[in-house]
Amino acid sequence: CKDENPMAKKAALINMGNLSNAMGKSKIRDNMMARLKDVCSEESDLMRLHAVGICRRMTDTFKESKDFSSVLWPIVQALAMDASWRVRKELAEVIPQFAKVAGADMASKEIVPIFVGLLKDKEAEVKIAASGKLKEVCYQCKKDIDQVAEVLVELIEDSSQTVRSSVSAALGEIAVLCEAKVRQAIFDVMKVAVKDEDSLVRCNTLESIQHVAKNVKNPPPSLFTVLQPFASDPKWRVRREYLRASTAFSVASAKTESDTSFDQKLTNNLIECLSDHISSIREEACVQLGEIVGIKGSEWGIATLLPEALKSVSQSDMAEQSNYITRMTGLVLVMNVSKHLSADQIEKHVVGFVEQCLKDDVENVRFKAARACESILPRTSKKVVRERVIPALENVQKGEQDQDILFYSEQALHLARRHCGN
Repeated sequence: CKDENPMAKKAALINMGNLSNAMGKSKIRDNMMARLKDVCSEESDLMRLHAVGICRRMTDTFKESKDFSSVLWPIVQALAMDASWRVRKELAEVIPQFAKVAGADMASKEIVPIFVGLLKDKEAEVKIAASGKLKEVCYQCKKDIDQVAEVLVELIEDSSQTVRSSVSAALGEIAVLCEAKVRQAIFDVMKVAVKDEDSLVRCNTLESIQHVAKNVKNPPPSLFTVLQPFASDPKWRVRREYLRASTAFSVASAKTESDTSFDQKLTNNLIECLSDHISSIREEACVQLGEIVGIKGSEWGIATLLPEALKSVSQSDMAEQSNYITRMTGLVLVMNVSKHLSADQIEKHVVGFVEQCLKDDVENVRFKAARACESILPRTSKKVVRERVIPALENVQKGEQDQDILFYSEQALHLARRHCGN
């Protein structure tokens, strides 16, 4: 560690922590702590930052809160006050491990204040590193999230997009961990973050809102109200996260029998998204429609949600659309919704459309129709399969040239015959 060659000294410092662990507690106290203090006094910050890694590795030996407090904590405190942003950044990267070893009481009194200081650091790189560890530190210090929450208000409006992105990604899990009073403050931060000019921050915030809807009992309807403008966001990834977050709210309301006044708005938005110009949005709308019907039931779906959506997949409408993408979307919808429908509902609303698509002029549509047959078979009556599905698939086998369509139609035909007991 005292070698004049910087590379030799760096190699020694990198291995110092592992060597210390092999020596045991008593020898570390007697021999290594003095060396570690010397490292903290190095003129070069590139050398001092290795002290952080050494302390991190020594926590494998000093696992008990008492040992950590008496041996390593004074070093960690000094590193937190280091003049070099590189050292403070390195500390921010490993502070969750120190919080874990320190124990709840010490983490509350000592670790959290240092972490808050790193979050407020004047150097952007330090704030970025600290904000990236928000979830881990809050998990270790659940009782003191209120101290962290106060800083989030400032960080969510930070000039650094990376800081805002890291904070927005952590908001959902932090909200689940904290108490109701602090949770409301987190919700207020979400309402600011979701309006951010950066699309990644908006996406992360919508994911956090989705996490709240899934894991917090009776999520506030005000959060759903905030979501509404993003149904038409210019960024497709934001629109996709809107669909997921909105559906999570709808599912949560169904499970708790709470306010469902936003269901019709969501239904309308999902149906509109079936014609979105981005395929990922169309597919996501189909997935979310299937999830909602699965929670609320097929009767609710037929009465409330599906009439408008299934109008798109009726034989008289959808199969005659000039744009084959529309028919493809209808088949994806069938694949996601049919698993929640009864045999009668499938026969009435679905089978005719799939039959028509198996005869479509566009290969992609016939391919998707063959895949859709596999989805509807388990919920379709044997009579309908025998009289309508099997003959339609046999017709495909007779004149089809595309090998992929032949493969999946043959596979569906095999499943259909087995379903009928043949």
